[in-house]
Amino acid sequence: MGCIFLTAFMFHKFITYRNRDWFGIFMVLSIFFAGLTWHQATEKYARHQHFQQFINNADYFVATVNDVPVVRDKTVKTVILVNGAYDSIFHPARGKAMAYFSKDSLSETLTYGDRLIFSADIRPVLPPGNPAMFDYQDYLRKKHIFHSVYIPSGNFKVTGYQPKSKLKELAYSWRRYFVDQFREAGIVDDRFALATALVLGYDRYLDGELRAAYSNAGAMHVLCVSGLHVGIIYVVLMFLMNRIPVRTRWFHFFKLLLVLLLIWMYALITGLEPAVSRAALMFSFVTLGKMIHRKSRVFNTLAASALVLLVMRPNLIVSLGFQMSYLAVGGIVWLHPYIYNWYRPHAWLPDKIWNLIAVSLAAQIALAPLLMFYFHKVSLIFPLSNLVAIPLATLVLYGAMAMFVFSFIPVVSHWISIGLSYIILALNKAIAWISLLPFAYIEDIWFDKWQMYLLYGLLFVFLYELILNRQRILITVLAFSVSLLVLFMPVLLKPYSDDQWWVYQYRGGLAMDFISNGENLFVADSTILNDADAMAYNVENHWNSRHLRTQILPTKFFKDTSWKNLYAKPPFIIFRNNLIFIYDQEFLRYCHDTVAVDYVLVSKPSRFNQQVFPGLLHIKKSVILDDDIYPSQSAIWKSKLDSLSIPCHDVAASGAFQVDFPTNYGLSVQK
Repeated sequence: MGCIFLTAFMFHKFITYRNRDWFGIFMVLSIFFAGLTWHQATEKYARHQHFQQFINNADYFVATVNDVPVVRDKTVKTVILVNGAYDSIFHPARGKAMAYFSKDSLSETLTYGDRLIFSADIRPVLPPGNPAMFDYQDYLRKKHIFHSVYIPSGNFKVTGYQPKSKLKELAYSWRRYFVDQFREAGIVDDRFALATALVLGYDRYLDGELRAAYSNAGAMHVLCVSGLHVGIIYVVLMFLMNRIPVRTRWFHFFKLLLVLLLIWMYALITGLEPAVSRAALMFSFVTLGKMIHRKSRVFNTLAASALVLLVMRPNLIVSLGFQMSYLAVGGIVWLHPYIYNWYRPHAWLPDKIWNLIAVSLAAQIALAPLLMFYFHKVSLIFPLSNLVAIPLATLVLYGAMAMFVFSFIPVVSHWISIGLSYIILALNKAIAWISLLPFAYIEDIWFDKWQMYLLYGLLFVFLYELILNRQRILITVLAFSVSLLVLFMPVLLKPYSDDQWWVYQYRGGLAMDFISNGENLFVADSTILNDADAMAYNVENHWNSRHLRTQILPTKFFKDTSWKNLYAKPPFIIFRNNLIFIYDQEFLRYCHDTVAVDYVLVSKPSRFNQQVFPGLLHIKKSVILDDDIYPSQSAIWKSKLDSLSIPCHDVAASGAFQVDFPTNYGLSVQK
């Protein structure tokens, strides 16, 4: 780093004013490569010290609870920091793992900082096993978590209390205090969930229905603490400080430093999420500028805050919260003045409404490609929802601050909490109603990362030329946009032409899909069909990404079934002239002649029978082992089939099984 700044100084000293832009380019590249080198060096050191080298031989692990535990239906989930491993001796180690404790009286009392010793199998987090499934492995990887562990009751013991960060411990204790304040005030159910999320950034109590309503209405930013919340608190604090009649220079410095301290305390309580950290840093720079009577440019302040955050936490560059925060603010700073100048109301109220709409439009334009890529939908009524959500969210913040300030006066705090509860109720009802309006949002938008980058590039050129009013170039860009739309629409909306057979990775029963001509028949056990959340997580993204018209059939009714190119009479299925045999030991017991089949699906725990292969079954293509086969049995199956040169696909280990049947009925492509 010293060499970089020395070279930069020499570069700056002797460069001419005419070529000044080269200095900026040089500094940006220098800082980028310095950060990349430092990040790679620290990653290499972390890998050398990581606990993964001990997971096969260790008898016990020592760890510390590194996050607030979340109590779920059957487990308690938290992040643990592994400090070491025991075999015959103690080996110091480091690294984080996602831990799931069996729910009992001990695991429910776990808190941040608890020191543990446990015995359990730590395993790598696996990639998604089904198509278009949420990539949980990638999500955890961005948090430097590569392993997970399930710890049964009785397999761990709390040995002490040693939090890694005293500051983090203090922040969690403050947040618990304010969460308890909401409980004691009688704010319950969805109102309690929204209050803790909106005010404190604690979203553990939000249910799927409430999240979906805010998402469909384009108001998800209300449910997480962001720059909006920090800005409101900053304005309130500055207003209160300016009411103090003391006007000395030293008191001016003191009150600005006090505002900064309170802003960072709030950021700490909310977990220092990227959006909050960005806002707190930006307001810090603005406040420091006021101290020395200097004004800063917003883009410079935005860039400086990003630089500070990335120096401290380089991995934030891949964080969705970081990307959304800076894109939204960048879009507002750049586009809002131009949008606002399209129309200038003279009356106060219409002007405020139009200003809010302009801010919403600017942020949404900047975020649209990113939101479509990650969430596969975009809201069309976000200006309406923001007209309701932002004023009411502001009132909720004001009310919560007043309730906390007057908590020592029970009567006043009680009446404030009643008013706050009704405001939150009104906000939830309004957003729920808006989200149900016709054409509130477009969903099932699927494209890859490179298409997102291309869309951002096109959007930037289009807006740049639109702002500069270059009509001739604008017409060119519009023509290019139409060409891209024509090019990508068939890819986005047209179902795949090939018919397919899928066997999904799905613990707890058989789940398979037969796809033909834009429709699919989903055949699954009742235990799977009765769990809507698991279906949404495992298979529905696949259907939506291909815009399939889905029919669902429980396996118990999958008898004498005829559907398009499929005919089923268990244990046999014929699909696109391919014979599939659902492995059935009872059927084979009474079978005396060799049966030639294309595929064998072993869907239940079964022992390998040497007499069946190749005596009774002649397999033309492959054997598929479903996810419910025990690992020990699966190993035997794969070993025996390999000795017979019969291809085998283990769904549990390799993910979903897929066969493509192109238009030519004589072909099939196995993946």
